[in-house]
Amino acid sequence: MRIADLNTSSLYMRQAATAGSLNTVDERGKLYKTTLEKVSRRDPTAAATPEGEAFVYARSGVKLGAAVSSSSVVLENADGSRFTLDTSGKTVSLVARGQNIDLYVVAPAGNGQPASSASAVKYSFDQNGVMSASGATQLTAMEVSAAEVTTRRDLDGNSKIGGALDTSSVSGKRVASAGIFKLNVMGQDLFVVGSSNLERRTTINAQNATLLNADGSVWSPTELLPGKTFSTYRAIKDNNANEWQVYATDSTGEVTRFQFDTTSLQLKANGIKTLDGKEVVAAEVANKRDLNADGKFGAEITETTDAAGKLYKANVAGTTVYLSKVTDTKTDTTGGRAVSADGSLLRSDGTAWAGPGTGYKIASIVSGTKTVGGLRSHPYGLRARPNRKHAQPQRCTQVHIHGGRQQLQPGCQQRRGHQSRRRRAGHG
Repeated sequence: MRIADLNTSSLYMRQAATAGSLNTVDERGKLYKTTLEKVSRRDPTAAATPEGEAFVYARSGVKLGAAVSSSSVVLENADGSRFTLDTSGKTVSLVARGQNIDLYVVAPAGNGQPASSASAVKYSFDQNGVMSASGATQLTAMEVSAAEVTTRRDLDGNSKIGGALDTSSVSGKRVASAGIFKLNVMGQDLFVVGSSNLERRTTINAQNATLLNADGSVWSPTELLPGKTFSTYRAIKDNNANEWQVYATDSTGEVTRFQFDTTSLQLKANGIKTLDGKEVVAAEVANKRDLNADGKFGAEITETTDAAGKLYKANVAGTTVYLSKVTDTKTDTTGGRAVSADGSLLRSDGTAWAGPGTGYKIASIVSGTKTVGGLRSHPYGLRARPNRKHAQPQRCTQVHIHGGRQQLQPGCQQRRGHQSRRRRAGHG
């Protein structure tokens, strides 16, 4: 109700002069918790009639012991009773636009409290201060973010519009960057996806960019996988698969991939998978992205084993492998030419071949298939010469690789000075 409607020809509304009877709830929104009283126009010094507490929207402000402007509005419930509110521990913001007055009341989650403890309510009033039929509307963190962008107000008290961007780092690596960003709205963490310029915006609207669980609730990877502690998050958008792929690396270096629908941003069925090192490298090569935030794109070349034969020793997510037919001989740290692990030499059981074993060092790799003297060579052959620091210095070994899988051939070990049948046949 407008103060003008409460005033009469002989009486007017005034703010009481008693200390503590006036509280500024929202300075910018001009909302005050007042203690009103009616005063005689003829004799303002006469005893006033108490009118009780009221939440008043007053564009010209309210002062102790002064008349309240007739254009000011007393907020009321739909039944005509005075609107009341406990403001302790809450951020209260009044936004008046056109013929509507909206009151946002946000109680953020406190330190150490679960995100579910946060709450946000929007009260809607008409221009006369009477609550609309919709009354109070509960808001999600995403809706609070959108409302902040629309109203240009910090509704949850974190000093940011739309959401507070988490720019924290772990061991010098941004926790979330390059396609995925971590926001905090009303004490709740939200993961939003978008282009890299998102983090340069002064306002971020999380409404249509937040990743969700399959049931539509806010995605929380640590709640889905209890016991996991993820240190970094990276994301790519796969338009062919119509999905966002999020790569989360935990404290042990293990990478988990989450897949979300690009339209609904909801987690896909069977959209969680723990990747092995080779799968991580393959994804980095395909997308030219450092998805596990180790500062390297693809495999890490650690040693040149045979430059002429293009054989290199490499590190793939902590596993030592030997890569054959490598064209890029330098670890990629810029994303220009990521080194693939497709040429990994494997054992017959499909696991990575870790080398010829103690006492031997790979000397060379030969490739090609041809028939000489009635004998057919294998696709790859590795010669390993003895390491003089170890026992049996007079032995040498030739390892043959079938289609990328290692097989130690019977009788291929020989004493130095004696040629094998294969060498006599011209296989050198």
